[in-house]
Amino acid sequence: LFKGIKTKEQETIHAYQEAEKACERLTLKYPDDVQNWQMLAGIRHQYTQQFSEAEYAYRKAIDLDPERYYVLSGLGQLLRDHLDKTEEAKELFKKIAETDSLISQFAWVNLALVYIKQKNLIVIQS
Repeated sequence: LFKGIKTKEQETIHAYQEAEKACERLTLKYPDDVQNWQMLAGIRHQYTQQFSEAEYAYRKAIDLDPERYYVLSGLGQLLRDHLDKTEEAKELFKKIAETDSLISQFAWVNLALVYIKQKNLIVIQS
């Protein structure tokens, strides 16, 4: 009876899958456009949970523009939170933190989260 009715969640998942397909087509048509790879990486990372594929897309974007700090940050978060590559994530966040970019302040927060995940903390007593 309710076979043709989709829930809001199903519609949302379908929309992200369609967005991913559109980004894939764009990367095939314009393989040197860093923005397309960045969008594909973000969708795979944040919405479709395809973490290995997201890593590939982030790295492709970084190959095209190594100074795109939002992409470096996204890759760092992916490595830290989903792929258990905290050492590499730490190096990415350090690189961003040393810049004058707008997101350098967030890199410090992300770096702190890496240290927390690694349990590499110093206890300060008052």
